[in-house]
Amino acid sequence: MGKRTVLVGQGDDQVEDWSHGFQPIDETLNEFITEADEFGFDVQWGDLVKVAFEVEEVHPNFYVGSSLSIYEYLNEMCVLQDFWDGGAPGMSGTYITVRVEKGKIRYVKNRLKKLIDLLKETWRQNGWLAIRLEAKCILLEEEVNNLSSEVSSLQRKLGEKDKILNEYLESDKGRKDLMNIFFTIVSFLIHPTGMFLQHGPFLITRDKNILVITNNQQMSTRVIYPEVLKLLKFSTLNIVEVHEYSLDGTRLSHIAYFAMASVDFRRGWAQKSTLLRCVDSIDCDPNAIRQEYLDWLKR
Repeated sequence: MGKRTVLVGQGDDQVEDWSHGFQPIDETLNEFITEADEFGFDVQWGDLVKVAFEVEEVHPNFYVGSSLSIYEYLNEMCVLQDFWDGGAPGMSGTYITVRVEKGKIRYVKNRLKKLIDLLKETWRQNGWLAIRLEAKCILLEEEVNNLSSEVSSLQRKLGEKDKILNEYLESDKGRKDLMNIFFTIVSFLIHPTGMFLQHGPFLITRDKNILVITNNQQMSTRVIYPEVLKLLKFSTLNIVEVHEYSLDGTRLSHIAYFAMASVDFRRGWAQKSTLLRCVDSIDCDPNAIRQEYLDWLKR
């Protein structure tokens, strides 16, 4: 180019890092190029470039494989491709930089936007817009059909889960497990044997508050705990539902089944590497209560 320039785009094998507002322009141009290639649209790229960029000549065999092919016809824009070799198979590529003459960024963007307007008009005049919309409708219909199939499959699995859960709860073992946990909690509420009682996602305080981490993984992996919570909600007891997050407030990652033995050390009441928030109550600080519980355990 021989003049002072500004870097507006760069990347390895393709330009991924754009600046100065060129990214949406580049994405739009590549969408048109991709559609023309997929649907076989006969786009007279040379004629459009001549009008948009006000250039007299375009190579007769002008082929547009990507937006980079177009940029080369703007005198104020320069595309540089530097091959690099790392000396090993798969360790090579082309580093691409796109530069614009200093002070010409707005001019270049306006020229590219004019080309986009010409492409839109070309699509409209040739009826290609309707073809594109029809294709998108077909794709959306396929996605909807796939989602419907997935929903049906999920509904079947949920039905199987409910059936197994009901069979478990109706079995002698299920009823015994449910009643054991329920009466353990109720017995502590009537005659506290300490400052706290912790059972899975439940933490019961001596002053008869029941805190339960409802998004705790044990609530989903041990079907008995949600049933215990349902029974407790029939009472007039103070039940505080709590959600657990990462310390930065984001959703916690799922613990794999084979690692569930360590769940008490990574989640819940017996550790403090997570953040607790009440779902509804604003007068309760579950993190402070958990700290009191941990201090009490150390005594």
